[in-house]
Parts: sequence; C-alpha cells; structure tokens
Amino acid sequence: MQRTHKEFLINLIKLLRIFEWADKLQLSFISAFILISFLPNPECYLVQILILGIYMLFLGSYGYVANSYGDKEQDAKVGKHPEVQFFSDREIKAILILLAILSLSIPLYFPDLKIRLLGIITFLLVTFYSIRPVRLKERGIWGILTAALTQRPLPFLLFVFLVPVHNPFISYFLIGWLSLIGIAVILSHQLFDYENDVKAGVETWVTNIGKKKAKQVVKGVVILMILYVLTPIFALPLYQGLTITIVTLAFTGHSIGYSIDALRRA
Repeated sequence: MQRTHKEFLINLIKLLRIFEWADKLQLSFISAFILISFLPNPECYLVQILILGIYMLFLGSYGYVANSYGDKEQDAKVGKHPEVQFFSDREIKAILILLAILSLSIPLYFPDLKIRLLGIITFLLVTFYSIRPVRLKERGIWGILTAALTQRPLPFLLFVFLVPVHNPFISYFLIGWLSLIGIAVILSHQLFDYENDVKAGVETWVTNIGKKKAKQVVKGVVILMILYVLTPIFALPLYQGLTITIVTLAFTGHSIGYSIDALRRA
C-alpha cells in the first residue's frame, strides 16, 4: 500500500513525540531564566537558552525514537505507538542516525572539554537506556536514574557550563530540583504503564518491586520535592530564596499532579 506524504509526516511527528517535550523544555527554560536573572545583563544569554532548547529537542527526539524502536515488539503486543510500525527498520535507523548526529553536533561544537564530555556521556546514556543488549530501562533503579538525569538535569548542566555562575548553590539547587522532578515523573510513568508492561513482558523498576511498594516510593519523592523547593529560603538572602522557592514550587505543581494521578489510577 502506497503511503502519502501527509501520512508520512503525521507518523513522523508522532514518532518524534515532539509535543511530549513541552514540559521538559518548560522546566529547563524556567531553570535557565532563574540562573541568568542573577547575572548582570541577563538578556545577553538568550542565545544560550536557544541553544539549550534546540539541543533538548534533538536529544529528546532521538531518545524517544530509540525507545520506541527498542520497545517495538513489546509495544505491538499491546497496541502502543503504532506509528513505529509505519516505518521500515531502514527508515528508523536512518532517522536515528540523523538525530544522533544533530544531538552530538551541538556539544561537540564547543571547544570546552567539559561540554564535549557531557554531551557524549548524555548521548550514550540516552542510547543505552533503550537499545539492547545494555537496555538500562530494564535494569531496575538504573533505568529510573538514567531517564531522570537525561531528560532534564544533564541537558541543563550543559547550559550551566555556557554561562557565568553567580552563586554555585543556585546551580546545584536547580539541578537537584530537575532531578527530583525527573525521578517522580519516570516513577509515575512506570506506574501508569504497569499493566501494559506486564502484558508485554517489559521489566521495569515498578514491575520488579510491585505497585504497592512503588506507590510508597512515589509518595516519598513527592513529599521530598515539596520540602526541597523550600531550601533556598534558608540558604540564600530572603528575597532571592523566596523568589526561587515560589517560582519552582509553582512549576512543580504539574509534576505533583501527574504523580497524584498515577497514584490514584494505580
């Protein structure tokens, strides 16, 4: 059956799952704006924020395609992501190669060795999360940590390396905040996917320990997130700390809601 250009484009957009990166981009941009707001002439660093956004789109699309390709057989059993079946293996591999080049080209463009190493390590973690034989996704806690770190904190760390640091605590706090959100979201995502993963034979941290224990962990992470965003009040001058706490708490709300929804449905 001949495919139309419209069908190809629609399935490509679904495959890349670009719209699923809105939340990840939003939180990273918020973190970037918080970081530069304490620098003289923060408007001078808007180009770096643009670089962060483009990098995350390329890396995120690569990660989603790699994950869909790695889960192709399991997803077919439960009817998930039918767009993967639309493309041939050769087409998927060509898309992965193109996205891999784009994802690596940005960090490798910079002469700073830290940025280059960070880009390579992040790329390898994203790759090994889904692709066999390593497939960190099915290696318990390693899958949780890999997903949590590669989706937000590690790309944001690249941005940190691109701008002057006004106060190291703010950088550390934001990386920790993004990490906790990442952990809460991936745990909740695995709770949502529990039934499908069991049917498809996908081993995740949640399927290994069971829903009951996983729900307790998610509750603990949510409480920890709320307490964590209060720390700037005690570690920074009051006006700075209070501002950061209010902003991060407001943007933690979506992740808290997602986690509560996962707990309710599990």
